[in-house]
Amino acid sequence: PVISTPEINIVKSGYVHDNLNDDFGGVSGVDGKADSAGDTVDYTLTVSNAGNTELTNVIVHDNYFSKATGVVQVQIYSAAGVAGTHFNATVSADSSIVLTDANAGTAQPLSLGVGEYAKITYTYDVIASDILAGTDLVNTAQASSDQAQTGTVTYDVPVISTPEINIVKSGYVHDNLNDDFGGVSGVDGKADSAGDTVD
Repeated sequence: PVISTPEINIVKSGYVHDNLNDDFGGVSGVDGKADSAGDTVDYTLTVSNAGNTELTNVIVHDNYFSKATGVVQVQIYSAAGVAGTHFNATVSADSSIVLTDANAGTAQPLSLGVGEYAKITYTYDVIASDILAGTDLVNTAQASSDQAQTGTVTYDVPVISTPEINIVKSGYVHDNLNDDFGGVSGVDGKADSAGDTVD
């Protein structure tokens, strides 16, 4: 008997860049936190053939593909870890990509052989509405092929929302009469007569 056991795995990770360093609690790193518009998150998905048979028509869905800044890049690796095909993926309307053979000329669907894997990378720019909402950036992904599919994996980036309002008031006294009653012009001035003014 021949036992065919198709299996596809997916792992998702991220790295937060607290680009502004503005002391609202943002932290750079794998377990980072975003606290400002302009922070960025570098996401990596690894989709691998963990079974004993070839996987065809591999499709990866990620709810942030369609929000990526720039391109979604794909690098295929052999079972021995040798880099092979590399291409910029085309993101479909449902925020998914199909692994394709960039060397085929017509972007034919790519098969993942036993032990082969694809690394998919892209960047997301945190925007003002993310900070205003104050909720985690919840990123989900799933991979499928003609032979098997994965469950959904999730990677959350905490968002720190710190509302703060400041007010500063200043004035400038004009000792207009110079009548020697102790009035002083200036930011820390003193008024000593009717007719002095304060801006």
